[in-house]
Amino acid sequence: MQIRFEYNYNMEFLFRTHSELTIKGDGIWAVDELELALEYGNSEVEYFEEFCLKYFYDELLNDLNDDSIKFNSDDLKQLEQFVIEY
Repeated sequence: MQIRFEYNYNMEFLFRTHSELTIKGDGIWAVDELELALEYGNSEVEYFEEFCLKYFYDELLNDLNDDSIKFNSDDLKQLEQFVIEY
């Protein structure tokens, strides 16, 4: 299953000048539904969307904050329904 998402990462840093960096884009998360269902079942996270955000956060080495990724709501609901029924 593929989950579409939008990515918006903002970073601010100071060297000799004040600088800001923004990266925006669209992405596709190719999900193995069965493996994700098993991971969700073994997690202590109650809400599925929170679980997905935490999964991304952990996999991308803590380089994201929770509002960097916005999942496509229809895709996420379809995945959530599959995972919960599994």
